[in-house]
Amino acid sequence: MIFILVLYNCKLSDSASYQTITKSLIYAGKKAMLFVFDNSPEAQLLDDIDSTIWQHVEYVHCPENKGLGVAYNQGADYAKKNDMDWIVLLDQDTTFSENYISKLDETINQHSEIKLFAPIIQLKNQKPFSPTRYKHKRGYSAKLTSGVYSFSKYSPVNSGMVINTNSFWEAGGYNPDIRLDFADFQFIERFRRVEKRFFLVDSVAIQDFSNDEKDVKKLQTRFKIYCECAKKCERKNIADSLGYFYSVFRHAVGLTLKTKHPSFLRIFVTNYLLGK
Repeated sequence: MIFILVLYNCKLSDSASYQTITKSLIYAGKKAMLFVFDNSPEAQLLDDIDSTIWQHVEYVHCPENKGLGVAYNQGADYAKKNDMDWIVLLDQDTTFSENYISKLDETINQHSEIKLFAPIIQLKNQKPFSPTRYKHKRGYSAKLTSGVYSFSKYSPVNSGMVINTNSFWEAGGYNPDIRLDFADFQFIERFRRVEKRFFLVDSVAIQDFSNDEKDVKKLQTRFKIYCECAKKCERKNIADSLGYFYSVFRHAVGLTLKTKHPSFLRIFVTNYLLGK
């Protein structure tokens, strides 16, 4: 098993995902390998790694910030070359339960026919965050308990997903053109072509997700990325195109109402409808 952690402007030692997965490995009495893909402008020295837990750390610096799709694919390629059966995808700011690794091992052993596992993820206010009920190219919160679920109804998010390496590549991996938004949904759309079900592990993680940003310029920059990612999503039919149109337009209207600023509708037209 290898853990693939994507960083952006965050020291490895400050990452909640790294801190809590390390504790979870200690709790389970396990050792593992770590693949760090750092999208930050400046590289960092990984000089405080606990070598008794992390047998090997592979560090890739990508100042161009190529995003999640490229990062997870490179980590999965490294896993394949090193004969690792399972990959664990991590972002930098998920807090995992101490029992996650032990629960994961137990669940994988009991359900060897399943090729993708994921934790239950909540926000700090205990609102369900993942898996989501996926409709119209959007995720809607769903309160679920541990068990087997269909990809046709639910979609887990990136962080904490545990995927069989061969199945990852059989599905085609991540869309490398998608830097951030829609990356996990696009991957699940690919993955469900080769596997129909996933297992939701009986372990709760907390996602540090805030929707309280009020700086219009920062929101504009973020929405441009959202438009760019939606534009690069794969489409099989007119329903897909309508779904992405609905999702992006709805987001533009929501930001307009939130900020009372008309720029988001202009960005929608310029960066999504007319963008390349």
